[in-house]
Amino acid sequence: MNSARKINKEVIQSKFSHIFGGMYFDHLIDGGVLKIGIVNSQANQAAIKEIADKILYNDKVQFYNTKYTYSQLKEKLAEINNFVKNNPQLPISYTSLSVRNNNIIVALKQTDDNLTKNLNDLFGAEFLNITVDNPIVTETSRSALTRPLNWRFTLEYSR
Repeated sequence: MNSARKINKEVIQSKFSHIFGGMYFDHLIDGGVLKIGIVNSQANQAAIKEIADKILYNDKVQFYNTKYTYSQLKEKLAEINNFVKNNPQLPISYTSLSVRNNNIIVALKQTDDNLTKNLNDLFGAEFLNITVDNPIVTETSRSALTRPLNWRFTLEYSR
């Protein structure tokens, strides 16, 4: 993981940020694989080779094709978050940048075709993955607010 941070900082962000689509660690493939997104990966094979050559264990790295750079997604997420902040009455649960899917997730509290259309028109349907997700937090749910963040800690609360 430390070598991934180093590669990201010293190689990708300094030289290839214009084609970098993000990276994540996929625990489900061969005991763990670092996935690096490259915009138009077919046309950027030389960059992929240069990045791979700098990685010590490059057999644990896979490159995948993306449409947008990580910077473009961060900018779009900031635009959407600003819109949500200025329109608190909208039934939006959360927004999130998905590196794996190379898009922005906008979770609505309930189905709203008008809002979906407006969001797609405002921010570009190609950037968005609009879904309905209104999680219910209970004391026994995995997302419970009282769930320990670390095995040594628990959060106290009053009802």
